[in-house]
Amino acid sequence: MGYIEGHIEGCGTEGLKDRDALTEMGLSTDFQDRLLDPNCFDILRTRELKEWVLEFLECNLIMIPVLLERSKSWAGRSRRASMENTLDDFYLPSAQVTIIESRPALKMGHTMLYKAIPGLRCKNWIETDGSINVAKLITHGGGDFNRINPAFYWTQELATAEKYRFWQQSNIRNGDIWIISIQVPTQWIKDTFKYTSLEFSNPWKQYVWHCKSQRKPRPEDMQHADADWIHGHICTGRTERVTDIAKADIETVMTDEFLLMNKDVRATQDCIMNVRTMEEVFRKAGQPHVDVAVAVPPKGAVSNKGKAAKK
Repeated sequence: MGYIEGHIEGCGTEGLKDRDALTEMGLSTDFQDRLLDPNCFDILRTRELKEWVLEFLECNLIMIPVLLERSKSWAGRSRRASMENTLDDFYLPSAQVTIIESRPALKMGHTMLYKAIPGLRCKNWIETDGSINVAKLITHGGGDFNRINPAFYWTQELATAEKYRFWQQSNIRNGDIWIISIQVPTQWIKDTFKYTSLEFSNPWKQYVWHCKSQRKPRPEDMQHADADWIHGHICTGRTERVTDIAKADIETVMTDEFLLMNKDVRATQDCIMNVRTMEEVFRKAGQPHVDVAVAVPPKGAVSNKGKAAKK
């Protein structure tokens, strides 16, 4: 993967249109078509093109030995005997996970958080004592709300999580894509952590631009930089890359076209800014729920979803 990363990063793609840039990287037409799916163009624009390329190339490469190992593991199993073993094959330890028929209902006074993630990223995410290794869920710096330090991105909208899952399903062949969900008391969030809300506005534009550009925020935006938890709208550079916008033009250029939408609704995210907060959230939430879906089923087949919850 190191060679591939060096090749992709070294390609001279500055100023090229997306498809021309992907061709310059030497990527197949099939890979390009999946990545440039017009139904997911807004998600494509939430990150740099090369970031998505490296993400999906790595995931598809990892899936090759994973699928071979699963094929060997499943060979000769009876259908009944294979259920618990299959959980283990999908990084869901059978000793700590139970299969349930439906997603848990939202409890009164609680906030539900969802995260779409490739299952292959979650190997050993459940520790032997049943706790969650949150490092498996981390997002690197340069995001909407985390300038340099890694953070954890969730959404309170199942539709938004499903949108991201569809995107990952389209680009990771034969991979299982999860939606992890947890819920915690709403008032507890605000009583326990430094919580801020950052909806679409000039302060949102300024803070997002500075984070994506990895520049120090303005003094008036430091309450967000110092927060444990930020709730706000999701940025997508649909007309041009956010980091290409001149500092003087931030508030005029970044219109509502830079917002990720679910039909006519502005999608939102919850950014948990540090490991301590994320670990405390999992302790409070208790059992996470995992909805598992196969990425791209064989032609003519029906995609099966499995639902699991940690015991």
